[in-house]
Amino acid sequence: HYLKGLYALKSLNYTKALPEYLEAVKLDDLNPLYHADLASLYQQQDKLELAKDEAKKSIDLSTENATPYMVLGMVAKREGQHKKAIDFFKKAQNLSLYNSYLQYQMAESYHALNMPAAKRFHLGRYYRYKLDQKNALLQFKRGLNEADKEVDKKRFREEIMTLKREGV
Repeated sequence: HYLKGLYALKSLNYTKALPEYLEAVKLDDLNPLYHADLASLYQQQDKLELAKDEAKKSIDLSTENATPYMVLGMVAKREGQHKKAIDFFKKAQNLSLYNSYLQYQMAESYHALNMPAAKRFHLGRYYRYKLDQKNALLQFKRGLNEADKEVDKKRFREEIMTLKREGV
């Protein structure tokens, strides 16, 4: 049931995915992956309370999966709680280092909080992970100009130097 649900979810067939995931969870309620994917499905269906509940169940079973943290971040973002969203996105990032989608979500939350340098940093990472090095370099250069703390400027310089070493 889990694989059928996963296939339906990836095919954006949410009505078919839901009963498959529910059956998978019914058969193995202690599988954190099943709860994480069900949380993701609920979040994509705008069933935010159900998404939160399933994400928390997944985390209670295992803290090794980025998906439930990303779901909780997306829910917090939709609720306008961008600082909380960023905290969840950071937890997800620790488990999924090169996730471009996650970088984009963080950039949007930093933008909502009017933190342009942080937004540029995560947009740069988004483009870098999508292998669009020219746009990554552009974002990092803009971020360098917008950064007001030396520690932030150093991060931007490091990213720019890395891209230049890679031939951009």
